[in-house]
Amino acid sequence: MRSCFRDNANNNYAGMMEVRAGTLALSGPGKVSDKLALYNGTTFNTGGVTVNNLSRLDIHGTATWTGDLDMAAGDAMNFYIPVDVLTRGSPFPDRYDQV
Repeated sequence: MRSCFRDNANNNYAGMMEVRAGTLALSGPGKVSDKLALYNGTTFNTGGVTVNNLSRLDIHGTATWTGDLDMAAGDAMNFYIPVDVLTRGSPFPDRYDQV
């Protein structure tokens, strides 16, 4: 069974918000912390709202983002690829020579 948490209010939490299982879904005018980490198998659903307050987004393994994302210059998007993917060769065959 997948769990789902809905956030429909402004979040004043200033630390890293981590989604480690299930789905985090926004509804209405809610906002998440400006630092968000999504872990393997999780989903973040913006609820149709453009998320434009993130200063850092970390993706660990495979995660799903549903909706619009607008990050400004200087903001960080970090992708953590599992080691086993790197040992099989490039995770982006025919597109990139390096990781």
